[in-house]
Amino acid sequence: MLLEQIENKENLSRKDKAHYYLLLTEAQNKTYVTHTTDSLISIAADYYKKTDDLGRKAKAWYYKGRINQDLGYPLKAQEYYLKALRDEEKIEDHALLGRIHNHIGMLYTYQKVYDKALPFQKKAVENFHLLKDSTGQVFALRNLGRTFLMLGHQDSAIICNQKAIALMGEKTIPSVYTELADLYIKEKRMEEAYGLLQISLRNIAKPKAKFPIYLVLGQLHKENNQIDSARFYLQACVDSAPLPETRAGGLFYLKEIALAQKQWEQAALLSKRYELSHDSIEKAQQTELIRKNQALYDYTEMEQELWNARLYASGMRYQYTMSVIGFLTTLCGIILYFIHYTQKKKIVMKRLKESESLIQKNEQTIQELSILKDSLLQDIRTYKDNQEQLAQTNERLENLSRIKARLEEELETEKNKCITLSKWKKEREDLLKQFQNTQLYHKFHSPIDWQPTEEEWNTLFASVDKDIPKFAIALEGATWLNETEKKICYLTKINVKPKAIALLLNLENVSVYRKRLYEKLKNERGTAKDFDEYIAKLQ
Repeated sequence: MLLEQIENKENLSRKDKAHYYLLLTEAQNKTYVTHTTDSLISIAADYYKKTDDLGRKAKAWYYKGRINQDLGYPLKAQEYYLKALRDEEKIEDHALLGRIHNHIGMLYTYQKVYDKALPFQKKAVENFHLLKDSTGQVFALRNLGRTFLMLGHQDSAIICNQKAIALMGEKTIPSVYTELADLYIKEKRMEEAYGLLQISLRNIAKPKAKFPIYLVLGQLHKENNQIDSARFYLQACVDSAPLPETRAGGLFYLKEIALAQKQWEQAALLSKRYELSHDSIEKAQQTELIRKNQALYDYTEMEQELWNARLYASGMRYQYTMSVIGFLTTLCGIILYFIHYTQKKKIVMKRLKESESLIQKNEQTIQELSILKDSLLQDIRTYKDNQEQLAQTNERLENLSRIKARLEEELETEKNKCITLSKWKKEREDLLKQFQNTQLYHKFHSPIDWQPTEEEWNTLFASVDKDIPKFAIALEGATWLNETEKKICYLTKINVKPKAIALLLNLENVSVYRKRLYEKLKNERGTAKDFDEYIAKLQ
């Protein structure tokens, strides 16, 4: 409400306008305002993409992706989400990163690209864990469980939902209990599933939220061959559920019961209603798309009317503007005449001062010539004395010639040393390139499901020591480094990413270790980036 009350938004600077539209989009998203276009957030995204404000740049791309996903453009949403993650390693806002990873993961899930969704949803869980946001972890784990189920990993889906329930504490989210109950039904753990569904029913916030639970209860009673109870819950879904998907699910299971009891006419009727329900779902989706396109058209018309109003206001201000211009023109003429008079006066004063200065210089020149005459007479008297000094000077020149020859020999020696050093450096670079082409080098850079052995660590140390001897010497001087700190130094030297280091060494926050190592090695405070630069310079 406060943001919408701001007037004359078109007069804001580009920076303030970008910040304003970013805040407005974020507020609308958090208050569930239906988006009809991404034109406003595009102003913010276009501005921030040319700046170094990585946090706001990522947030602008994220909300542009959210809006396009709501508008039904999954490919555009995917593009903007990926742009938001372009500088992921430099962003410390784990809440924002968690939301981005969670939404792009769900986008892939909705598009049935489950293998692509999985790593993003895992990162969402990790970001919410680093933030210690238990609620965020619960929803991220629930979504991760859905993807595992679609990939056929039912055990992993169960573990995700169990972890989500453990993180809830006093707060209960019924959908997690309902999804875990559905998984238990598939595992034939009926009593546990029934207990979870009872917890869900006791904690629903709105009456309409009970129907997804009724759908799973109907499925449970169907599996237990309690047909009357199953029909009661499933029929309630068909008659009263607000979501067409829930009604369609009720029809499907009622049809299955009718087929199992050989009630062919009822099964055919339910099957027909189920097909009609599917058609209505597709039709509703098309209607929603038409509604969004119409809203976008209405928004364009409103923008045109606003522009016409601005043109009318500009015409009303024309006469007043011309009067002001006439007054300013007269004032400028007076100012220019005053400036011309002042400059002319300055030129006359300058010439007068130059004449006075020239007279003083001539008088000084006469005085200097008189002094020069006396000096020449003195030089003639000292000429004879200089003849004896000339002989001594010749002797010194000979000595200097010998010194020059010796220095030239030393210079040649130093040049040879430089050539030798260049060859040695080239050999070190070739050795380093050979090591970079090894499978072990690539394993350290992409440590997915891999932990190096002690022998592989020793191979890494030996390769770096061989390629960069001075680096090993520098670290040997720091005898207080433990094994983990030594490994961090060597991994950083071969440009292993911080997240890969964390996986290799099973660390939660590599940045803290890198800051401490910088203080140990340099005896001064610094950042993780300072440590990376220091290690890179050790040759």
